[in-house]
Amino acid sequence: MLNRLKNAMATLAGDVPDYPASDRRPRGRLRGSSGGEIRGDHKRTDGDDRLPYSRPHFLHLSVDEVTASGDKTSRPIILPRDVTKVPWCAGYAEVINAGKSELNEDQARAERIILKNVLSKSSKINKLNDTKPVKEVTSSQTVGTESNVIASGCSNHDKGEAGTGSPAFNSDSSNEVEKAKETKQLNASTIGEEASDGKNGIHNEMNSNDKLEVIENEEDTRRKQEEEKFQEDDQVTMTYFGIFDGHAGYGAALMAAASLHDIITDNLLSIIDLLSSKKAKENSQSPVESTNSSSVGLYNCCICKCHNHQMMQSNRAPFAPGASVGGPVPSIDKTSNITAEELVIGAIEKSFNRMDRTIEDARRRHSDAVGGCTALTAIFFMGRLYIANAGDCRAVICRDGKAVPVSFDFTPETERKRIYMLANLFPHLLQNEFTDREFVRRPTRKDVGKKLLCREAWMSGWSLHTVKVEDLRVPVITGEGKRARLLSTIGVTRGFGDHNLRLYDSDIRIKPFLSSVPDVKVIDMNNSAYNENDVLVMASDGLWDVISSDHAAIVVQSSLSTAEISNPKRYTLAAQDLLLHARGMRQNQWKTIDDITVFVIPLYCYVSSN
Repeated sequence: MLNRLKNAMATLAGDVPDYPASDRRPRGRLRGSSGGEIRGDHKRTDGDDRLPYSRPHFLHLSVDEVTASGDKTSRPIILPRDVTKVPWCAGYAEVINAGKSELNEDQARAERIILKNVLSKSSKINKLNDTKPVKEVTSSQTVGTESNVIASGCSNHDKGEAGTGSPAFNSDSSNEVEKAKETKQLNASTIGEEASDGKNGIHNEMNSNDKLEVIENEEDTRRKQEEEKFQEDDQVTMTYFGIFDGHAGYGAALMAAASLHDIITDNLLSIIDLLSSKKAKENSQSPVESTNSSSVGLYNCCICKCHNHQMMQSNRAPFAPGASVGGPVPSIDKTSNITAEELVIGAIEKSFNRMDRTIEDARRRHSDAVGGCTALTAIFFMGRLYIANAGDCRAVICRDGKAVPVSFDFTPETERKRIYMLANLFPHLLQNEFTDREFVRRPTRKDVGKKLLCREAWMSGWSLHTVKVEDLRVPVITGEGKRARLLSTIGVTRGFGDHNLRLYDSDIRIKPFLSSVPDVKVIDMNNSAYNENDVLVMASDGLWDVISSDHAAIVVQSSLSTAEISNPKRYTLAAQDLLLHARGMRQNQWKTIDDITVFVIPLYCYVSSN
């Protein structure tokens, strides 16, 4: 019976449609459902540019294993066969839904990426955990494999011939040294005679030869300092984890898992030189002087300061003295006020927007490309942890059995203000089917002409409002909690895709109310000492629907305390325990019927590697 079921599932999986590949195709190797390895830009022999359905690349599942993982009766927990394929041996576990959809619509990605800033012709590109030769690439290219991606950016300082000295060596200093050398050649004999007094070798005043030596020594020191600084900046590592919870199909999640990390890499490479100089400047400041940094330590605040508020404060240009109102606006360069963190946040936000547009382009090429996904990424980069969230996946730092939230769930309830304001400003989007007013309860025909507590789109409080006929329309947001829906259709408000999503039997589009802009939180990894039991838990909403953040922290703490520190699978076992608690039975029914995907990431690995 079981074999017949597996054969039936295999036949079903063989007819799974492929999804359009993104224009920014990830370089490297991904294992598809066809059982073979699809190399390079995922081109296929049949000329189709769509990505085949698959599970995360680091699982290395065969066709039979992919089929078995889709068994909705037993719902097996899938773990990596080789935990070393996941950066830092981080824990990972997944389980398919109990019939909510035909396939597992969750996707995940984990990569260790080296951003290489080439400073000289002798610079080499080193590949993590791989001894194969790697092709050198420019800042517009990336190279990768299943377990890592290598990227290279070319510095402007490297355009000269090798051996010309540090790029920070300015022309004024060079002319000064050349003049000093000429003086040395013209007055060598005189300077040599005045170099000592014949007895104690000490002069009360510095002669010209001493001045020359001081200049040359200072210049050598400057050269060494600059070379050491650039050598440190020559190799910058980024470790990336991502979870993508698909809905109405697996396609958007599959594309995001395959491409988002490459897009982020490209955007970071485009500013790598600026980041290096910004970081060097910030590191040279004292703690009192370094006031532009927008991140805080983990125990200073549960989440980091609001970057939008800081940007608003920093963008307020001072009024130029003597400038008249209505006169020419003075030109102000704000580059020096922008921190390295703000540059990275901008690169991440730009990448999310580009990913959404890439999925839209795929929809235009293929009419059957439907669906969307939420996105949650953790990016360890330059001493900081960047948590970027667009949707209802969640990231929590578990430490000493306590949970510290580091992401914000985006649902119709939590984004009520933005959605109602959008409906109020653009009423044509509602097509007279919905109302932009929120009443304390749904008004009926009997309430017309009566006063009822109401909240306008621009209000935070409540006031009395005389109910009109148009107020009987469906509210923009209906339901509460997990049952809250935007335009009676979707339960999330941020993510990728959903470009062709419309209200049932209507022409009302949902996409104008959705956003791909992520909320980015920054954690300074240098401000706290992490141990082997301090982890970052990332999971799709299938976990958080049945387990609270505090409960997850307790489960993880219990699991890690019973596993040997030397066991490389201890974090995988912790991820498995989380799924066992969430997937378990309650009154002969599954606690959740949703797909569940979990990462358990050891934080001390990043701190120790830096």
